[in-house]
Amino acid sequence: MPPCSASELAVTAGSSGAAGGHNAITILFTNTGRTACRLDGYPGVAGLDASGNQVAQAARTASGYLGGLANSASAPVPVPLQPGAIASALVEAVDNPQNGASSCPVYPALLVTPPNTTASTRVDAHGPNPSGGLWNCAAFDVHPVVPGSTGRQETATSSTPPPSSTQPVPTLGHLAGALAHGSGFGQVRPPAFSNGGDATGAVGSIAWTSWGGPTATGTGIGEYVAPGQAFAQGTQEPATIVAFDVGTCGGQYMYQQVDWFFPQHGQRFDPARAENICTGA
Repeated sequence: MPPCSASELAVTAGSSGAAGGHNAITILFTNTGRTACRLDGYPGVAGLDASGNQVAQAARTASGYLGGLANSASAPVPVPLQPGAIASALVEAVDNPQNGASSCPVYPALLVTPPNTTASTRVDAHGPNPSGGLWNCAAFDVHPVVPGSTGRQETATSSTPPPSSTQPVPTLGHLAGALAHGSGFGQVRPPAFSNGGDATGAVGSIAWTSWGGPTATGTGIGEYVAPGQAFAQGTQEPATIVAFDVGTCGGQYMYQQVDWFFPQHGQRFDPARAENICTGA
C-alpha cells in the first residue's frame, strides 16, 4: 500500500480536551482519494502566533498524558486508510504556567504537515481553555498517527469491551419517534443507517473503527449538499460518524446521539448538530 500523498488527505481539527494540567487537540487525516493508502509515523506540527508566524515546533513523542501509543509502545506502526477512512494524531502541552509565570504562549492555530509529505495545512486550534487556542506552558508534543479519530491508540479491551450482565454492548439508538420508519438503528455496529427521511439522513458502507466506549467512531458514504445547493445537486462522499452519549433509554443500553460530517469540506464533530436517536425527536 503506497504512502498517502498530500492531495489525498483532508487535514482538519478534531476534538479538544484538558485534564491533569494538560490540554490537547486532535488532528484528523481523512483519505479523500479513490484508493487506499497508508500513513507512517509522526506529522510535523508547528505552533502559530496570532500573526500566523511559526513560533514553536512540537517534539515527537510516542505518548503523553492525554494520548498517543498504547501500553508504553515506542514504535509507530503503519496506519492503512481506505477511501473515506480517518486517522489521527494528538497534539498536547502543559497548560499550567511554570516557575512562577502568570501566563503562557497560546497558539490560535497549528501548521500541520502529514507524514511523508511536504505540504502543510493551517488548522485552527479551538482549545478547551477559556481563551481558546492551545496553551503551551511546557512539553509541546505531537504523538504518532493512529487509527480512528481520538489520537489515542485503542486496545481490544478498551475499545470494544465484551458483553456482560453488568455492561452490555450499546446499540446505535433505536427505532423510535421520527426514526420509527428508519433503518439500522437499534443494532450493534450497523453497516448502514437511515433516519427515514431524504438522502442526507442516511450513511452507508460504514466501517466502524471503535465501539463500546464513551464514543463510537466510523467512516462511511453519505449525501453531501453544499451550502446554497438544492438537494438534487447532492453527491455521495466519504463521511465521518461519531456516536456518543452512551446510556440507557427506554430500557435499552445505547448511543443516544449521532453526528456525521464531511471533513474534506471543513466540517468537524459538532454535538449541537447531532440527531437524538434515543427519542427520535
